[in-house]
Amino acid sequence: MDFQSLDQLLKNVAGLPIAQKIKEHQQLLQAWEQAVGPAIAKVTRPIAIDRDILSIATASAVLAQDLTFKRRQILVKLNPQLTTPVRDIRFSAQKWTEAQTSNPRSPLTEPQTLLQQHPSRIHPPTEQIISDQNTPTATPQQAFQAWANRIQNQSKNWPLCPQCQCPTPPGEIEHWTVCSICAVKQMKP
Repeated sequence: MDFQSLDQLLKNVAGLPIAQKIKEHQQLLQAWEQAVGPAIAKVTRPIAIDRDILSIATASAVLAQDLTFKRRQILVKLNPQLTTPVRDIRFSAQKWTEAQTSNPRSPLTEPQTLLQQHPSRIHPPTEQIISDQNTPTATPQQAFQAWANRIQNQSKNWPLCPQCQCPTPPGEIEHWTVCSICAVKQMKP
């Protein structure tokens, strides 16, 4: 048996189809990070391209939904960097644990952290939470009414959605420039 150096073995493998697939995968990973940015790239993993549709594993369902809203903008950034463009992107949290074999969970990928950072998140004032906890309600209707009054008072200071003119959490306007309902309507083909 003839022993070859690692350098010689790699040169022999470089011409095989598997080497081309590895090169394409590395190109996809680099293009993905450039298209979505390093923070999103850390909590997502490209897993397959099937029939020109790119499948991406995400750290949470909330992130998958958020990226689904942005998939058209991502495609515009991603396709020019790929040798074979993709037609669409599908996001799913289901394959995240399989796709994440080498990187342990970071605090950024924890579902609770992602929920706290979601654009639709409403942060009630701390004193309101404390007073709600100390105020017992007699009936479910009274509890609902107290909640509805608190939301109504809080939403008075919210900006209006430019499309539907509804009060919208500020994070949604910053993130999508419209409310989440209008954002979904815009993203539908």
